[in-house]
Amino acid sequence: MTGTQIKKVAILVADGFEQVELEVPRKTLREAGYSVDLVSPVVGSSVRGYHRSEKGDDFPVDVHLAAARAENYDALLLPGGVNNPDQLRQDSRVLDFVRHFFATGKPVAAICHGPWTLIDAGVVGGRTLTSWPSLRADLGNAGAEWTDEPVVADRGLVTSRGPQDLPAFLKKMLEVFSQGPCRNPAEAAMLTKLAELVTDIKVAMLTTRAADGALHSRPMVTGKRFERTLWFFTRADSDCNREVAEDAEVNVSYSDPSAGRYVSVAGRAKLVRDRKKAAELLTPMVRLWFPKGLDDPELALLRVTVERAEYWEAPAFNRSFLVSLAKSLFTGRPYLGEGTQHKKLTFGPAPSTGEPSTQPSTVPDGEPAAVRVESKPEPEAEPEPPSKRSPPAKQSARPTQTGHKRPTRSAHRHT
Repeated sequence: MTGTQIKKVAILVADGFEQVELEVPRKTLREAGYSVDLVSPVVGSSVRGYHRSEKGDDFPVDVHLAAARAENYDALLLPGGVNNPDQLRQDSRVLDFVRHFFATGKPVAAICHGPWTLIDAGVVGGRTLTSWPSLRADLGNAGAEWTDEPVVADRGLVTSRGPQDLPAFLKKMLEVFSQGPCRNPAEAAMLTKLAELVTDIKVAMLTTRAADGALHSRPMVTGKRFERTLWFFTRADSDCNREVAEDAEVNVSYSDPSAGRYVSVAGRAKLVRDRKKAAELLTPMVRLWFPKGLDDPELALLRVTVERAEYWEAPAFNRSFLVSLAKSLFTGRPYLGEGTQHKKLTFGPAPSTGEPSTQPSTVPDGEPAAVRVESKPEPEAEPEPPSKRSPPAKQSARPTQTGHKRPTRSAHRHT
């Protein structure tokens, strides 16, 4: 291993993990030169492994989760077993620990039932992965694309179906772990910024497109967190869902004029029936539209996988803003949005081959990297006299595919 490669790996387990899925990967990692810690939320000093349904050996815990710092690790390994992830996914500390690796782009390997914990951490949306077959429906409902392959690698996440796939899993794990963080740091920073901007906005506008090309917008109640996968409550038998079935591309827009905050998110939507997820997301505000709660036969979820996002952060209507407007009025110079910040991000889609993506995503106009900052909007050109104007271009019935020219669409949660 070179100085730039990963040095330290956390293996996160509770009691009931599949023993071979811990022992063999840990031995492989140590032989490859990695420092490996067994991290666990259990109260005792050791955790118990299993050979399928039979009890296995006890393994000493190197670092208790309460004392573990995710930033001290360069990669994460999640063994399977049924009881192990079922305990982990109910612990909020575990979920925060796991989210750190995805937020920073650090590689993660999960085998068998291991991806179960990733579902509750909210990090599988828009990814292609595999697992023990019984997790297929849960992963699909969480926004993942499940595939029946021995090993799948997608943007730093390595997954396998079970112990029978260990040879392929170990080979791909070492390959991906050696590459280090794969996410453009700007993507993680953008998600954090977007979450900050929309956190207090309770209602967003969701725009869909009908079969005749007409755009329809409706208010949606937003959720608790802003992530790559957004969830809205909706009525199963609604125009919105009929339109999504015809054209999955949607847009969700958030605005808070009093604070000068505006966010636009574009992605693909799908109707989902998932009682467990609905129970997790249900709020008193949602019950205004669905008084029967989870027992309402029309209650469903609309899942939006985010592909593009933009935000504008403008000065609030304070003294400085009014002075800028006054200057424009007295000087005749157009107001150029002084102090306004504009950023946009295009998320790369999950590669269909399952191989990790090494190329940066591009914004529609071809700019490299994920984020573009526009601190001052371009002033509009003066209109030409009618005699010199070019004839108007013929417009397609469907909006263009770029983030700006297309009529605004956006994403989060609905009633």
